[in-house]
Amino acid sequence: MKNQYFLLLLGLAFACQPAVPKREPAVVQPIPGQPVCVPVVQEWEGRKQPGELCILLFRDDTLLTNHSFWYLTDSVGVNRLLGSSFADQGNFPVSTYEVRFSENGQFGALMMVGEGHPWVEVFSVAEVVRTRSYQTHFMLNPYPGGIELVRWEQNRLVVNSEMPLERIKSDAGNTFTIEDDEAAEKNGSPAHQFAFDPLTKITTQLPVAKK
Repeated sequence: MKNQYFLLLLGLAFACQPAVPKREPAVVQPIPGQPVCVPVVQEWEGRKQPGELCILLFRDDTLLTNHSFWYLTDSVGVNRLLGSSFADQGNFPVSTYEVRFSENGQFGALMMVGEGHPWVEVFSVAEVVRTRSYQTHFMLNPYPGGIELVRWEQNRLVVNSEMPLERIKSDAGNTFTIEDDEAAEKNGSPAHQFAFDPLTKITTQLPVAKK
């Protein structure tokens, strides 16, 4: 029933918008909430104009998943829908729980969970705006361990994990084993802090702060 209500609201949002040329994407009003936005420069009909890329997270209590609602807004407040659950490119349900943009606005980070397993995806803001599509720039996949999104600091993404994330060298897959996870659990290893540089795609372990 809640899904039907959501679709009805979205349909009304489309219906209330003024007619636009067919070559333009659908224009909608965002779902009420607090979207996370980053300033961008987008090209529209051959002209560059300032605007924002916005991501709104919302909960589907029926399916028990978290969706992401992506849209571009221009300088006069017109919103152009990119997609719902835009970053969900897999064959199984994926929930997006958190989004953070780097200080320079070049990259975004998504906290994702699928089939009970968490990972972090980093994407290029400019690529999303240019192509109107989503592509992962780099994935920090700690399987079979966990990961927590902490913050951006000096345009490097800081995360917590008990797994040795510095061993992730590419998106071809992680190098962790069940033995790594068992060793961390056996030693009672607390989550270490790592910094990922999206420009070099290198992850380094940060020193433990002295008390």
